[in-house]
Amino acid sequence: MADVLILKAAASGDLKLLQQVAASLDREEFHGKCEVCKDCEGRTALHYAAQKGNIQICKFLIEKVKVDIDIKTERGDSSLLLATASERFNTAKYLIIRGADIRKSDSKGMTSLHYAAERGNKELMQLLLLKGADIEAKSVYGTPLQCAASSGSLESVRFLLVMPNSVSQLSFSPLMWALSCHSSECLELLLKAGADPNLSSFGKSPLAYAATEGEAELLRSLLGAGANPNSISTACLRPIEYAASKGNCAIVRILFPVTRSIPDYPDWSIHGITKYFHSEQAKIKREESRNAYSKLVKQRGKDAANGKEYWDAIKWYSEAIYLDSSDARLLSNRSLCWAKLNEAAFALSDAEACVRLRPDWPKAHYREGVAWRLLKNYLMASTAFSEAFRLDPRNKEIEDAFRDACKSWLDELAASALGPWLGLLDAAAAGDLERLKHLEGKCQNADVFRNICELVKDKEGQTALHCAATAGKTQICKYLVEKLKVEMNPKTGEGDTPLLLAVMVEQLPTANYLIKQGADVKASDFKGMTALHYAAERGHKKLMQLLISQGADVEADSDHGTPLQRAASHGEKEAVRILLDHKSNPNFASPLLMTPVMLSIVARSFECLDTLLKAGADPNLVSCGITPLAFTASASESEIDYMKFLLKAGADPNVVGTAGMTPLECAALAGNVEAVMILLPVTSRIPSIPDWSFHGIMSHINSEEAKEQREFKEKENFLLAKQRGGDAFKKNDYLSAMVCYTEAICLCPGDATMLSNRSLCWARLNEGKRALSDAQACVHLRPDWPKAHYREGVAWRLLGKYSMASEAFSHALRLDPENKEIQKALKEAVKADNIKAFHGL
Repeated sequence: MADVLILKAAASGDLKLLQQVAASLDREEFHGKCEVCKDCEGRTALHYAAQKGNIQICKFLIEKVKVDIDIKTERGDSSLLLATASERFNTAKYLIIRGADIRKSDSKGMTSLHYAAERGNKELMQLLLLKGADIEAKSVYGTPLQCAASSGSLESVRFLLVMPNSVSQLSFSPLMWALSCHSSECLELLLKAGADPNLSSFGKSPLAYAATEGEAELLRSLLGAGANPNSISTACLRPIEYAASKGNCAIVRILFPVTRSIPDYPDWSIHGITKYFHSEQAKIKREESRNAYSKLVKQRGKDAANGKEYWDAIKWYSEAIYLDSSDARLLSNRSLCWAKLNEAAFALSDAEACVRLRPDWPKAHYREGVAWRLLKNYLMASTAFSEAFRLDPRNKEIEDAFRDACKSWLDELAASALGPWLGLLDAAAAGDLERLKHLEGKCQNADVFRNICELVKDKEGQTALHCAATAGKTQICKYLVEKLKVEMNPKTGEGDTPLLLAVMVEQLPTANYLIKQGADVKASDFKGMTALHYAAERGHKKLMQLLISQGADVEADSDHGTPLQRAASHGEKEAVRILLDHKSNPNFASPLLMTPVMLSIVARSFECLDTLLKAGADPNLVSCGITPLAFTASASESEIDYMKFLLKAGADPNVVGTAGMTPLECAALAGNVEAVMILLPVTSRIPSIPDWSFHGIMSHINSEEAKEQREFKEKENFLLAKQRGGDAFKKNDYLSAMVCYTEAICLCPGDATMLSNRSLCWARLNEGKRALSDAQACVHLRPDWPKAHYREGVAWRLLGKYSMASEAFSHALRLDPENKEIQKALKEAVKADNIKAFHGL
């Protein structure tokens, strides 16, 4: 009964009723019911309140009950998405301010920005973009701009006008949407912003669409903007023929003077065109052309899919679907291509359209199941696979998919069994000791409650001790550590221990307590950052001294460098001094990072720079392909004082960087006149510059000849570094190979192959964290490259994160399903993950 009352109160906005239900239940039980009680669509009390605009109910549920603000329905709708889609804008603003995830999308890929744009709410769009909403997010209905244009919202179009030519395989371009809404204002705005008047959507140009609709004013605007009246659509028709098909002589008359005559038409006149178009001879010819082209694009789509060129396949299948939208096989094929590209929302849209056309076809339901599985909605996937299996009970592939989806769904249900205990995380973060003791009293003994405190985690993997440490609740930490004796160094999904989190958020008393209780001061997160790194970059002197006294490693390396590099990069002079006093190396050079000297210059800290140089730091040490002197010379004129300081400290103006340029050349290239004047008297003459004077140097450095020389040298150095890296790798000299690949990456940061190669080197050196960092950068550059995901899987495997490794290998296998090496890696990772789960690790 309580379940029904909770949903009823939320939907009707009856706060008093909701509070009465809350008073009748235990606090944790009420919290659990608010998140678990759902209708047939998976909507909770918060979803109902948000959709109905009952803001007071939302406040009560979020602030008092502390329900998950981003919980999703079966269709992927969060409370924010429902509020925005239902035009409950005040409620939406409240949810955004309370931290709702603005980038979440539903099963169609629609975000809150899509809905706000479609409904023309400029204030909400501004708030969403301010909070980091993706202005180019793609859904099955296109980008937010396409949604704005589809509703004819002039203000939204003006506000979002970033990519006027954005186009989706499943949606009109913004220009076409403006035409479909008969909005001349939106059309003019888009054309002025550079929208292409010839960009086709669904095989039809904007001019052809305007001709079909008989929009004379819009037609003239398009012609004035350069629209091509002779463009041919997928259906092999020109704009004038579309006008003729409607018998619209007024539009034919406008297009006639600018359209080239078509040989098939015996009478090329306004009346003759319309007459011939409707003749039996023309109809037969159009049908033949249409069928021939349809057969051609279907074959091209099939060939592209067989060659794993899925984007090309989607393009051809989209043209074929435009020609015959009733062909369920085409929708099934395109859904498969979307799934291969991991574009779940698009795969689902096509699969559902396929099911509507052929509800008795097993493959249609199977495609829907695959899409839901990609969206990690295992209940909906199970339902779709079940229907497919009912229609084809002998299909082993469908049976296996159904069983796997059911298992994943049951695993989720098992995990949710801990739901009633999630309140202990809130209690730990709030410092509510009485509530924790109340929860402890529900258990048989303290050992059971200790296990629960270690087992229950939030979505980031934080335990009660993490939550207490982050919030600076030292008394709660004391209760957990000393009374319950929980594990002191549990790690989150990012590798953070309670001590790391306490230092990160500057909860110093709590950090001191944890250190004194024996927390591992050498523990690092997945980026290699220790507590000393975080204390150093924040300049916490006493904490640093305590950490060092307890054995913290002053030379611990990470993806962001040593503690000294972190201190220098933040201009923390006292932290730099403490680390140098404890023998930290001032010349530590990582292939991935700037030296402490360079970082102190970036931080604009004379004090740090002076301290480092006095401690023996080398002012000529090259890092990231450049010397400190060249770095200051190529920066703005505000760095001149640092350059003078370096010269006085003995910096050599003739040392060249990876690109083979001296500081003088760097200054000239940057147009830093003052730097050139200072460096000219102390720099040895460069033979390639014929006129060794200020004007001669500036003239030469900006010449085409010098530019070509630099580009040639850069390419030559890149290929040389790449070759040296390959040679070193073949000799199993992975450290040297890594250094060479780093040099190549400095010269060409966008080369995914070099990042992949360096990730492999890190992996061979058993440096899992760095292998992962490079692999993830590689995936970001080339998300459709199987090897990038394979490298990520290898790195996760090295870190002992077999579930993450399985996910990465699975992604790689989806892109390259025949690869035996990936198949083997995925099988081993899944097996290792199962063994780990079995042993409770």
